[in-house]
Amino acid sequence: MAVLSKNEQEFFLDLFIRNGRVLDFSRKDFDKFARGSVGSSIMIDGQSMGKSLEKYVDSESAENVTELMFDLFDYYETHYLKKIRIEKRKNYMNDAKKSLGKEGIIQTIY
Repeated sequence: MAVLSKNEQEFFLDLFIRNGRVLDFSRKDFDKFARGSVGSSIMIDGQSMGKSLEKYVDSESAENVTELMFDLFDYYETHYLKKIRIEKRKNYMNDAKKSLGKEGIIQTIY
């Protein structure tokens, strides 16, 4: 299996981490996900999910890091992006309802 370079690892960290969070995971779900991916917890007490992931990437083998990054990217593609698209559609429809009203939306569709 090919391994990710440090630059590629940084790219994925930037993609997955926002404000200390990793995608849309709760701490419990992220811990469970990581255990399923690499066989052990990567969470560090007192640290955010993002910091825990960064420390894992800095301290683990390139093979383990690559495995986790690929699993996270698979989750990103199959779950996270889908959720974001659904939320954007809901926001668009809510905005349309506010500006057009129910009748205006029906006229716009037809």
